[in-house]
Amino acid sequence: MLAFALLIFIFICIESFSASIVSLFGVTEIPPYFSVLFIMLVLSCFYFLFLFEAKKDNNIFASSLWRIGPLVTGIVGAIAAVVFIVSAEFLPLITWMQEWRVLLYAFFGAFLFLVFLFVFSIVHKYQTGSSDENKLHLTLVLLFVFVLALFFLLG
Repeated sequence: MLAFALLIFIFICIESFSASIVSLFGVTEIPPYFSVLFIMLVLSCFYFLFLFEAKKDNNIFASSLWRIGPLVTGIVGAIAAVVFIVSAEFLPLITWMQEWRVLLYAFFGAFLFLVFLFVFSIVHKYQTGSSDENKLHLTLVLLFVFVLALFFLLG
């Protein structure tokens, strides 16, 4: 929970930094690569959080829950997406996000965390012979390649 609060604090600091860039240089829009770097920073934070957990003696990666991890994270992600869409449609969620920017960062961080968990659970399930640190390295590389591919394909 402390790591998630720290991540939201980092989001707020980056937003204030980007706002100061906009006011200082008169730039009207943030360059698209800034978003990619921001996403990679968030994914790196999750990577380090999991890496520090993997270095402990009694870590959570030895649990048998990771065998059904892709299914669980897929279902949780689908439920979260449905709840987000329904709340955006029937509640004043967009207005709340404009008033309290922290909600946007919390949703964005939770979405990226679910994506990280989903990819890690797939890697953990199918990379049975390698260590947890190597699985985390592979997860980060896969996510960086995916984000860069999306950036170049959509941009």
